[in-house]
Parts: sequence; C-alpha cells; structure tokens
Amino acid sequence: MEMRHEAPDILLSDLNMPGMSGFELLSVVRRRYPAVLVIAMSGAFSSDQVPCGVTADAFFPKGSGVAILMRKIESLTLSNRQLRQITEPMWIQPNGHNTTGAEFVTIACPDCLRTFPQVITRAADLIRETNCIFCQRSIYYAVVEPLNPAFPPRYQPVPRCDPPRTRSSQSQIEEC
Repeated sequence: MEMRHEAPDILLSDLNMPGMSGFELLSVVRRRYPAVLVIAMSGAFSSDQVPCGVTADAFFPKGSGVAILMRKIESLTLSNRQLRQITEPMWIQPNGHNTTGAEFVTIACPDCLRTFPQVITRAADLIRETNCIFCQRSIYYAVVEPLNPAFPPRYQPVPRCDPPRTRSSQSQIEEC
C-alpha cells in the first residue's frame, strides 16, 4: 500500500532493510504521518524498550513470538494516537525585512525540507497557517521575538571573569 494515498493505523517495520534503513523510514513516517502508530522490530536489539534514536511507539525483538507482538499492538492506545494528531506549530524568529520593506520569516517545510520566505502579516492569531510553495503541505507556525537582553538576571549566563595572572588560582576562583 502506498502511504501517500491511505495511511495505515499501525506500521510494523524492521530496522535493517535494503535501500532505506528502518531508522530513516520511521523518522519520515513520524514526520509525515504523526497519527500512525509505529512498532520497530529487529534481531540486533534484545531489550523490550525502544532503542535510542528509533522514532517508534513500541519495540518488538525478533523471535519473541506472535503473542508478545499482539500485546504490543494492544498496548498502543487510541488516546496516544489522538494526542499526536494535533499539529504542532513551528516557532520561528523574524528574519528582518525583504526588498519591499515587509517583515518576513524563513520557513523550512517538514515534508519536502525546502525553505521559503513568508511575509509576516499583522494577524491577531498567534498560530498562523501557510502552505509550502513547493509541495503545498499545510504548515502551522508562530512568530516569536528574539530573547530580550534585559532578561531577568537569574536566567542570564554566569559572567566569565578574566582575573589577573599574578594571583593564585584559588584567589582567582573566589573573585569570580
């Protein structure tokens, strides 16, 4: 089945495949089809936990038996899928002004991974929507201002000091 036309409810994928690794496939599936529940499987890992770097909801060690696989599938709840169907907006800082003087941001499409400029309109909505100019995917984003340099001091990095070289290292540390 081609996932572009109809996405499955659950995808079971080996991590070691010819052409495209399962790590790559699962990453693409998670990005493009966040509602699809994913189970990764492999003979190279023996733990029941999802291996580090694998974007999957569950892990099935090969050779564990069909009963264990069925329990994994049953453990993937509908509520987990419904929570992931909510599209998360991208948080983007303004890039400045274009040649016409309009303020803009640069958006990176999560599907085709290409970037394009988007003029910022003075909309009242915090979350905005646009379509990728290349693949037409709907993209949600929010424009955020850069951090204010007058941020509260407790959140500022600790200043580095350059103590005089003639003192002992202990007195230098005490001064900082």
